[in-house]
Formats: sequence, C-alpha cells, structure tokens
Amino acid sequence: MKRIPLSRVNPDGGFRFLEGADFQFYKEVRELIEFRVRRSAEESVRSHNRTKITDEFELTGDNHSVAFLHWSGERSSVIYIFTCGVVNQTESEHVLCEDAYFWRSTDYGSTFKREDDKFQHRTINNVDFCSGNHKKVIISVLNPKTLYISEDEGDTFHRFTVSIAPHEVSCNPVSDKLIVVYDQDTQKVQYSNDGCKTWTVISDNVLRHFWGYDQVVGKSEILLEVQQKGNYNSELKHAMLPCTFERFEGQGVVCFVPKQLQHKQETFFSMLSSLLMPEELEYKIVDANENEVMVVVRHGTDYWNLYVSDITGVKYSSL
Repeated sequence: MKRIPLSRVNPDGGFRFLEGADFQFYKEVRELIEFRVRRSAEESVRSHNRTKITDEFELTGDNHSVAFLHWSGERSSVIYIFTCGVVNQTESEHVLCEDAYFWRSTDYGSTFKREDDKFQHRTINNVDFCSGNHKKVIISVLNPKTLYISEDEGDTFHRFTVSIAPHEVSCNPVSDKLIVVYDQDTQKVQYSNDGCKTWTVISDNVLRHFWGYDQVVGKSEILLEVQQKGNYNSELKHAMLPCTFERFEGQGVVCFVPKQLQHKQETFFSMLSSLLMPEELEYKIVDANENEVMVVVRHGTDYWNLYVSDITGVKYSSL
C-alpha cells in the first residue's frame, strides 16, 4: 500500500503534505472537505466532523527527518504517520526504517498521538496496509521477528511471531487474510492464510515477488523472480495460493498475469521459457501490471531487448 511522503516544516515536529506528491490523496482531501461542509450546512454533522482537515501535521517532540502518511480511507477520520531517522529500501523498493515512530490521528489529522506503547517492542521497522481492507494495519519488527496486526484501524493490535525477518509484508489484494512475508537476507517467502497462526514456505532464493490472480482457476497467485543456484541469473516462476473466486468478484479487484488452464495442477512453472535461449538467461522484470509482464532481456553481450507478455504471461513479443 503506497504511503505519501511528507516534508518537515519546523524543527519541533511539524510536517506538511506536498500537493504534487500524490494527486489522488490530494483529491480525496478536497472531496472530504466539501463533504463535511455540506453536512455542516445541513446541520447534521457530528461533533468529530467539525475538526479541520489540514495538509500540515504537528508531531510534537519528533525529531525524525523522514515521514510517511497513510489515510485509512474514504469517510474515515483515521490518519497514520510513520516517521523514521534512517530509511533503507529492499530490492523491490519497499521502504524499511530504523528507529521508527508510529503516530495516529482519529480526527482527520487535527491532533496526533504517538502509539508505540501499544507494541511490546518499541523499535518498529515498518507499517503496512491492506488495499482490500482499509481497517487492517500491520506493524513489522525485525528483532525479534514479530508482526503486530490490527483489524480496527489501529485501535488494538495482536502480536504474532514469524520465523523469518519481515522485511516486506503484503496483503493479497483479493483477500486480506492471505499475507506474504519476505526476508531479504535469507531470500525466503512465506505465506499465511489462517490469521498468521501458521506459515508455509513458498520458495527460497527469491529476489522479487508480485501479486497476481488466476481468473480461470479462481485462486490467487504470486509471481516470483527466483535466482538460480550457482550463478547470477534468475527466472520468473509463480505459485498458486488459496483464495476463492467469489471473494475476488466481491472485491471487484483486477489483478495481473493469469496462467493457462492446462497448467493448473503445477505449483511452479517458468514464465519465460518461450522467450529465453539457454545462452540468454540474464533479464530484469520492468513491470507486472495491466495483465502483462514487461521484461528486458540481454542478448549476447551487445544489446538488450524489451518484451511484453500476453495475458497468460507465457508468450512474449518484442517492443
């Protein structure tokens, strides 16, 4: 779930939303202001809706230089801000922080409260959100390997232990019960679909992973860029994960790269076998959106070509 960067406006903890940073968020802020103005005119506005929506936020005593904001969703008064001193990124450009603070507002950002005391481990590393459930919040801790998960917009959290370091955590866009954790040090990917009680290893040697959906079989899938043992080459594979077609239809979410029906019994299959020759194994995934995979392939030592797949993700054509 994308977070919106903020810029510091004063040394005492003030941060401001940059209008050009995220047009959709700015548009939603304006729409909510108009909505509350209409409610006020009708004299039916609730007391908490009389607070002022603002694009500047005061986090008293926070001397961090980096901040990210996330709004819980339309008609919700909950806004989160995640601040940190040092920002790192994983291979897939996932934000990873050190010495992070977790701030939460329930009045559209008029006031914020630092809520690290809800976690047994005060040193947190990341905050993630689920596109399929705006009430779900996931806090990641690398040491010890722990997730704190809220189902009520951060009001309460439950603690879960994981066996790998949660450098990246993501909810399935179809079903928020399906959660994937990636450890960039061990390059392992695990998933849970029972509320984080048990975890199943999907693959080792994973460089990147992307969510997908098989509309034919009616299950969720995850695309994996897996490094081959003994060299620096990698291949694109995928795994089917438990997720129902009915839930997909109910969410109305369109995901990418379904596989062909004849492959439905396979756990993994190479999605670039029709494109790569044995001597052409070096490539980079550029994008995996809009029902296609875009990939750059190195031919010999002299040049690279850009290819795009069909909707199956198996056949490719040069651009």
